[in-house]
Amino acid sequence: MDNIIIELNRDKVKNDVTIVQQIVSSISFRIKNDQAFYQAKLIDHQLFLFIRDYYLDILRQWRIGQVLDPISSQIFTQIAILFAELCFNAADDDVDQLKQLLIHESFINEIRTCLKDIATNGKHLQDQQVEAIDYILRSIHYLQKGRKDIQSIPMLSKLLDSVVDCVCSNYFLDMFKQIAELEKFNEAQTFLLDTCTNYISWHNGDHYNDTCIAVRTALLNSFNSWFQNQLLSFHKLSRITIKVIGQLCITLIGGNANDEEVFPQSIREGYCTMIDQISSILNTIMKSETIDEITKDLIRVLAQNLYSLTMTNDLRTYIKNKNIVQLLLKLANIEDETIQFHIYRILASIMTEEDMKTLQNSTKIANVFLRFLINLIDDSSRIPRFHNLLRSLKILVQHDQIKEELTKQGILSLLLRCVTESKFDPIKVRLSALNILLALTFNDNAACQLKDNPQFISNLKMFLNSHSEPQFQRVAENLLWKLEKEEAAITKSNETSTISDITMKKYDIMLSYSHTDKDLCYRIHDRLIKDNFL
Repeated sequence: MDNIIIELNRDKVKNDVTIVQQIVSSISFRIKNDQAFYQAKLIDHQLFLFIRDYYLDILRQWRIGQVLDPISSQIFTQIAILFAELCFNAADDDVDQLKQLLIHESFINEIRTCLKDIATNGKHLQDQQVEAIDYILRSIHYLQKGRKDIQSIPMLSKLLDSVVDCVCSNYFLDMFKQIAELEKFNEAQTFLLDTCTNYISWHNGDHYNDTCIAVRTALLNSFNSWFQNQLLSFHKLSRITIKVIGQLCITLIGGNANDEEVFPQSIREGYCTMIDQISSILNTIMKSETIDEITKDLIRVLAQNLYSLTMTNDLRTYIKNKNIVQLLLKLANIEDETIQFHIYRILASIMTEEDMKTLQNSTKIANVFLRFLINLIDDSSRIPRFHNLLRSLKILVQHDQIKEELTKQGILSLLLRCVTESKFDPIKVRLSALNILLALTFNDNAACQLKDNPQFISNLKMFLNSHSEPQFQRVAENLLWKLEKEEAAITKSNETSTISDITMKKYDIMLSYSHTDKDLCYRIHDRLIKDNFL
């Protein structure tokens, strides 16, 4: 490779596009077929900088409207595909070298200028060479996927804004309106509908909420209008169309809303319309005699979307009022683990605690959630789904049989990792896992295992004495009481008290509850009165 660089530094060779194409083709071939060459870690070699700059020169020519000769056109796309393959197959040891290669100011700025041309006037969308932009965008996506430190680089935050502008443009919308009729995408459709939506759907950095707001403001009403027209013809949608719907809706809905969040009225109405449409299609599907694989693809997307719409109290109440629990239970019988995962998460969000206790198939529910937890706990590219899985588990573990099954299947070791490893979010992971463990202590088997874990007990005492977050202290205190003091307290009470002594005591009780749970709270109040506690 050193000799190649020496030759390329001669102007005559450098300007010979045939020689450059041969070099790019040779490197691409060896990376695909020669494991020793790929493992040699040559990405920081000067030759790759030359190839990047050669691509940049062609990109500038193409962007300003110069007609590329046939060989330059081929090299333009070949280099983009080469970089995409390098980033797709990159190990952690390769990341820094690839960052130096691709996250380069003049390189990123030129790509952003191209994207601006596409978003504002549709330039390049009639040109097959847009594929060379497509693969470069994929390269950067592969490099930053699951790596928030890279996503947070200011240069790439600006690039994200440019991609969002493309998705929010009239050119995207016009193209999307034709998507139902497409079995296969051309280069422009692949770039705008697939690659751009995929790029933003995997982005979970600092700009996540801003991206969701921009996309839903621009597209929600138009998406719902288009989707309304598919209610009777959804069975004609192709796999690629379903894929794009899923990618777009991840950002269109978003998944980081909190319980108390209230959306602007127009957005709320749009989400309620989407809930109605999803329910209608799922209901129609379940009336059919058979469910083929493409229909399962659609159910996965719709079920994930419906779960994402359970994030706020307001929308959860809207979904509850649609009385779709029986429909969801039928969907949970489809032999597809991803569908079951989404459906059980929805049920966990909208069912009352009493209804939850009537759920059948506790073994299957535990199996599904445990497998997803195993797959997600170390997957840095799916952090939001990991957080939401724990959110659902906090509710599901109120079910005694699910407690028992999760404990038997070994969930405690995974939850202890969530609590003790500093890489996890303190609230969305560590506190959630503590709450799940607290619920599991009401299972004798789980409680015994935790009592026999001195390291966990020590961590709880540390949380209690040193953690500044009151929620941590409260849960740690409750766990310590369950694991260390409850048995002694019950024994002492049995020794010193009689039933008549207990019934004569007066109790002060405060019930704290969400307004959406007031019916449950009233039932608790009535039962306490019936048992002479109040």
